[in-house]
Amino acid sequence: MADDALETQLRRLAALVAPLAETVNRHDALLTQLAETAGQHSERLDRLDQLIAQHDSRMARLEEIAARQEATLARIEALIARLPRQGENGRDA
Repeated sequence: MADDALETQLRRLAALVAPLAETVNRHDALLTQLAETAGQHSERLDRLDQLIAQHDSRMARLEEIAARQEATLARIEALIARLPRQGENGRDA
């Protein structure tokens, strides 16, 4: 009789634990997927950091080029200002 009661309790316990085990297994699978996704995001972030560094480098280079162009333009404008003026017929005014 005691064995029957124990067996009944064990069956009831197994019935309660089975759905919990399935839930734990689903959670484990989700955690594995999340870990993989986090790894992929980390790789993407590393790549984006590289691209940002390249962009910053290129922007610095473009700023240097723009500064040199401004200086060159200023020199050209100064030279043009020093040229003698010409009249409508192409002669000096």
